[in-house]
Amino acid sequence: MAIDNVVWDPAILADTPVGSGLAAMLEDIDIRQCSGHDRVLVLQAHQRMRSHYAAQSYHAMTAVVDAIDPEDMAEDFVEQAGAAEIAAALRLTRHAAGLEVRLAMELQRRLPSVWAALCDGVIDVRTARAFVDGTLHLSIATAREVVAQVADDAKRLTTGQLRAKLRKLCIQADPLAAKERYQHAVTQRRMVVEPTLDGVAEVHLLDVPPDRAHAMARRINNIALGMKRAG
Repeated sequence: MAIDNVVWDPAILADTPVGSGLAAMLEDIDIRQCSGHDRVLVLQAHQRMRSHYAAQSYHAMTAVVDAIDPEDMAEDFVEQAGAAEIAAALRLTRHAAGLEVRLAMELQRRLPSVWAALCDGVIDVRTARAFVDGTLHLSIATAREVVAQVADDAKRLTTGQLRAKLRKLCIQADPLAAKERYQHAVTQRRMVVEPTLDGVAEVHLLDVPPDRAHAMARRINNIALGMKRAG
């Protein structure tokens, strides 16, 4: 395809760093004039730019928090005050703004390598959030060690696969802490019943030991299969 009488090679997109150059290139592309394969390359380039701009947005959020005068304020209160300003500016709920601010600060202060990957468009926000959530319970040093072990694979993994890897690595990094978290979580086990928009209800069992959960699932399935066979 040609843009302004210049032959355009789709491979250029993958080799162009995120920033104004790639943004200008994408602005000039009529995706409807691209082949099916090239449309995928354009989509991937847009995703990289989306991650880059998201990182800039998170950088702005931390800047808003940092601009608040911390005198006579606890650190948590400064963050909450910043989240309140961001909630008003972006028309978010206080809760949603708080989650976004927390993600922004965790990325930039605890996991700089993940932050850099988001800035460069190597990973997306969902992946960045998986890194933060998966290592939040670890010390900064241990969290960075765990991240380093899976960082190269992150761009090829789904968030589900990444979270599973992180869980395993976190247990290996600090098995005693992992055991304590498990024991505490089990004490919080509970059942929740929630209505749905269809007028039915969903039953959730939370913080149940995995072996017990699988046993219950098999038991329920066997009862259901027996009822089905009986008509």
